[in-house]
Amino acid sequence: MQTMTKKTIDWTLFRKVLDHTADEKEQAEFEKWLHSDPRHREYYERARRFYAGESAEPLPLDETFAALKTRLEMHDRPKPMYRRRSYYGIAAAVAVLVVLSCFDWHRDNAGAAMDRVCYELARDYAPATDKARLIVDGDKCYDLHGDESLSIDVRGGHIERGDDNRLVYTADAEAEVVQNRLSVPRGGYYSVLLEDGTTVHLNAESELVYPSAFSKDVRTVSLVGEAYFDVAHDAGRPFVVEVNGYSIEVLGTQFNVTAYADERICRSTLVEGSVRIVPDSGRNGEEIVLTPGEQVVHETGTDTFSVARVNTKVYTAWMDREFVFENTPLSEALRIVSRWYDFRYDITDSDLEKYTFTGQISKDGGLDYLFRVLYEAHMPIVLRYEDGVLYVDRR
Repeated sequence: MQTMTKKTIDWTLFRKVLDHTADEKEQAEFEKWLHSDPRHREYYERARRFYAGESAEPLPLDETFAALKTRLEMHDRPKPMYRRRSYYGIAAAVAVLVVLSCFDWHRDNAGAAMDRVCYELARDYAPATDKARLIVDGDKCYDLHGDESLSIDVRGGHIERGDDNRLVYTADAEAEVVQNRLSVPRGGYYSVLLEDGTTVHLNAESELVYPSAFSKDVRTVSLVGEAYFDVAHDAGRPFVVEVNGYSIEVLGTQFNVTAYADERICRSTLVEGSVRIVPDSGRNGEEIVLTPGEQVVHETGTDTFSVARVNTKVYTAWMDREFVFENTPLSEALRIVSRWYDFRYDITDSDLEKYTFTGQISKDGGLDYLFRVLYEAHMPIVLRYEDGVLYVDRR
């Protein structure tokens, strides 16, 4: 935990106090900070009223971003901000450190306009929730959301919704192959435990097609969108994930696949184990074998594949409800964020495409918080929110 002083506060602890989940030691640390400066009490009371819904006035966040400005930058060309070995420590500091040394809450006109738009974004868009649509055997449709229970008998098997809100499949010895289609909309996510023990986590705007029971020879699924696979080991039955342009074959491993229909790049990132990439074209019989920490990138519609070592956290952080960007172009970052919050946007100035973003932000922090970070970190943007569309202009 970040030690709280007169000028700093661990925001994680701050939220625990607001949520009444802080333990005795944490509460004592917070009380010490609270009484160290009258301005701390003023800020706490404003935050308490805001989160309790007693006040609609957005919190003044200039003091928050004083720290972020030193750690988040926008670049007109890709370049590393820090060495990878220190990535997690710096990212954690970005996520939780709030500097309260300056309580100057006056804004210029641009800042005031940004505040108004951010308030509307916070009002209209919430982080993704667990929701999906399940289609069984081509015609039986079930909407999955909230805490509603689900229990379905299929030919030779059973589907139910577990206590952790994921689908759980079981199969009898002579189960028939019944096709399932699990579709997760924008603003959603979902998990499924397949009958072989494999767990698949689906990100927003993704679809997985799979049988209720696998054959005796191979376990095959197909994916559009993004998913993290934790494949149960079965030496006699390889697990195959089919995406646009290639297949991924494994026996038991963990990996992330990004293969959205509206993107020209597909990525498969190996976390542990080993996978084999088999191009649909065959590439003259050539296959690609990945080792942990490697990623294969495929340009859809071509025969182009490339392999590189990557920071896997960038591609798996979504499961921990975090956005992690590493020299990510603004257009790509907004595409990722828009799926999670389900909003429409338009980048009106193509010159903004050259800016990249590096940093780590909670996916539950609010859409307004993310744009405040971009603005305060000197990204030259100004926002307009009209008729349900967020326009990102150059300032």
